[in-house]
Amino acid sequence: MNVTIQARLMTLNASRRVTRRILTVVALAIACVVGMTGPAQALPLPIDLFDNNPASRWTVWSTGNGTGSFGNSQARLDHALTTGWTEISRDVSIGAPDSDIACGFEIQLRGTASNVVSNVNIEVINPNNWQYLALSQVQVSGQQWQSFPTPWWVHRVNPVKFRVSLLAAGGQAQTVHIDTMSGMCGEILD
Repeated sequence: MNVTIQARLMTLNASRRVTRRILTVVALAIACVVGMTGPAQALPLPIDLFDNNPASRWTVWSTGNGTGSFGNSQARLDHALTTGWTEISRDVSIGAPDSDIACGFEIQLRGTASNVVSNVNIEVINPNNWQYLALSQVQVSGQQWQSFPTPWWVHRVNPVKFRVSLLAAGGQAQTVHIDTMSGMCGEILD
């Protein structure tokens, strides 16, 4: 591939990333105004676009030889063992706990090929006792970005740990790319 085509592809990919981020912010703003499937009067939480030194906010850990890395405004997890997982996680401060408030997160994920299915947990954890507040178990394949939400949970602890875990698949090498974490909290109406 010649240098001109590579430069055009890089420009096109950067343009798509900017467009996707703008659309994410617009969708969150619309959801705040119109409402979501969840609590009323939703307020957005800070968005993490995996830029501006994400390694200072996110931690990578593995039960074995899995790896994680940051680059090009995204994160990448790799895992090839028959058991265990490789994860990326961060603490998220939401504010004073309030049992009248419910929250939910969303993360964008993509695989590397359509014939490789990656099993991923999207988790919100109480860091005081390591119990799940919310858990989504999803399968990721293909190279298209997909948004995956967590279930809503009642905001009883602050901060919470948000974690994306790439699970073992019988020794098949897996990779998942991670981008744009967002979330919302809102008042629970009776």
